[in-house]
Amino acid sequence: MSVADKVGWPCMYAYRGEDHHRNPEQLAADGGFKPWKISSIKDARETLYKLVIERVLVREAWAWCLSKDRKNGYFISTGLDTTTAYDTYENFYRINIIRLQNRDSKMPGWEWLNCLDDALVYTDAPSLKGSTNIGVIITGQGGSRRQELLLMWVFPHLIQVQSEGKGHYKPLWDYIPSTSTLPR
Repeated sequence: MSVADKVGWPCMYAYRGEDHHRNPEQLAADGGFKPWKISSIKDARETLYKLVIERVLVREAWAWCLSKDRKNGYFISTGLDTTTAYDTYENFYRINIIRLQNRDSKMPGWEWLNCLDDALVYTDAPSLKGSTNIGVIITGQGGSRRQELLLMWVFPHLIQVQSEGKGHYKPLWDYIPSTSTLPR
């Protein structure tokens, strides 16, 4: 059984809750979930590569998990189940991650991952350059966060929202004004 199998992959959704500081309209206007230190999908790709090559990805990911400090703000925390994501928030989001696949150093174009230990990298494209969704799961270094997916970028079209504990999810793009230039 691979490590990915132990994590329970593939998963359809990752989950994230948010309270009063931002509503779905604001999240849609912001262009979806974005880490504090990443300003574009290109920046997310470059940051992943840099953190892996410099052998600090796991350290930065752990620091983020433990403190949620802006200085380690390369990630967005999500749970791979509703319990891990703390489903008691006013707005509870579900992020479509079905296209994410585990990448490893044996795959063409991913050889640079050979210096990565204690983490799994997931992308939605066979190359980093073509990826529009990037995730990391910590698998070691004193513990495991196998039910927490750290995302480095999430476009609005992948997000659905469940407001105030209501049982159904609504696409976030329903909150994007028709005059917006954001992808739908």
